[in-house]
Amino acid sequence: MVGVTWTDPALHVPGAIEVRTRLVESGQWSRWLRLDGDSGQGESGAARGGTEPAWVGPSDGIEARVRAGSAHARWPRPAGGRGGGRPRGGLGGGRGGVGGGGVRL
Repeated sequence: MVGVTWTDPALHVPGAIEVRTRLVESGQWSRWLRLDGDSGQGESGAARGGTEPAWVGPSDGIEARVRAGSAHARWPRPAGGRGGGRPRGGLGGGRGGVGGGGVRL
């Protein structure tokens, strides 16, 4: 199973969250799988935002990306009012996080 979470449960990701995994048996990468990140039942009391989990089968690697919904997609400003605008860099950032948005795989 795989899913992606982020620290702000009210955050709407402006684009498609996609993952692919490296299959244990063949070592080949799967096709990109779009994860559903829309709000669902029970989301009002959530401590984190995130996608629905998806079954990917036996895997030993994962890659994730966020594809912008449009050329004008804007990311929300973090607390304190700095930042926002277009995302910089890619998915990365240690300790299971992605960038400054606290996204976790």
